[in-house]
Order: sequence, then structure tokens, then C-alpha cells
Amino acid sequence: MPNLYQTFQAEFAKLLENKNCLYAKKSNTSANYSGTTKEFLGITVPCLRQFAKKFYTKYLKNADQQTKIELLNQLFTSNIHEYYKVASELLNKDKKLLYAIDWDTLFKWLSNAQGWEEVDQFFYITTSAKFIHDMQKTTNFVSKITPELIKLANTQQPENKRGALVLLIRPLRKFKDEPEELAKLKELARELLALPTYKEKHPPIVKKAIRWLERVVAHTHTQ
Repeated sequence: MPNLYQTFQAEFAKLLENKNCLYAKKSNTSANYSGTTKEFLGITVPCLRQFAKKFYTKYLKNADQQTKIELLNQLFTSNIHEYYKVASELLNKDKKLLYAIDWDTLFKWLSNAQGWEEVDQFFYITTSAKFIHDMQKTTNFVSKITPELIKLANTQQPENKRGALVLLIRPLRKFKDEPEELAKLKELARELLALPTYKEKHPPIVKKAIRWLERVVAHTHTQ
């Protein structure tokens, strides 16, 4: 009997047979556009989302936590760009699992990202939900996570540097009507942006994240 990862591979291979799920050759979407050096299969985002939804419902929804994490680890550490994006989609569909996973594991998976698209799919869209949840449920969460984000920002990997910043964007918007929480987030954002590591010369993946977070901090105010 095939294991879950083999089942995933077999099911995913069917997408490649559907020409409607592949980007047209004239499309600007490419490995270069996404910033990844991984194998790029060229499957459209709507098809990836639909696949993730069906696969989660059929194979993952009722699986135990260890089985889910084992599959996600294989997908996040694979050398296929689309596998990483689907892993983010799958985790986003299982908030209970997302909230239960420790931050060290999430940071480890982030370190396997390549390019802005994988970072944003995982940390801006998916992992930010855990950040918001932990802010609401954990006392002094922002203070506790600050050293970890500083450590992440100070690595040499551009994806880590971007991830540390884009993680804060959705929480900033979420807590815009809560002055105390918003103040904590703005203080953290400014502390990160003031780090020497963000004053250096960086590739676009980091530069654009800096500008993005700066704009959100400047324009997010309590009503």
C-alpha cells in the first residue's frame, strides 16, 4: 500500500495531464518570476488550490496529527516549487493543526522556501493566522516571539529576512482597532526594520518586504 506522500505524488501527477491547469508558454509566470531555483511545473494557482482542497478532504482531514506533519514536512522540504505552495494551502485548511505546530518547526519550513512567492504563501497567508491566534491566546506573545524574529532576520537567507517582516502585515491590519495590541505590533515592526541587517544592500525579495511593511506601519491607525 502506498504511503501518503506517494499517494500525493500520484494524485498531483494528474494535474500535469490537464492542459487547462498549466500556464501558457506566453505567460510571465515562471521560476524566475517566483524567484525559485526548484523544479517549476507551471501549474496555475486556481488548480493548486482546488487540488489542495480535494486532497485535504479525501486524505488528510481525518488523519492523525503525526501523519499530517510527516506529509507536510516532506512537501515543505521537497525540490518542487508547487509542492511547497500546496503544503501551505493544506496547512491553511487545518487551523487546529497550524495552531498546534511549534514555531521552531514553522521557521524550519520557512528556511526551505525559495523566492518571494513561497515565502508569502507560507508566512504572509498561512503562518500569520497562527501569529494572530497566539496574540489572542498567549500572554505577552509579542515579547516572546520578538527574539525569534530578530534571530530569523539576522540570518543570511533572504527568504528568512522577508518572512520575518511579512509575517506582521496581516496582524497589523487585524488589530488596527485595538490600540494596545497595535502599538505592540508597530513597536516590533520598527524594531525589526531598524536592525542593521535591513540597512544592508539586499535583493528585491527583501527590499520590497521592507517597503511593504513600512507602508503598512505608516498607514495603519486605530479608528
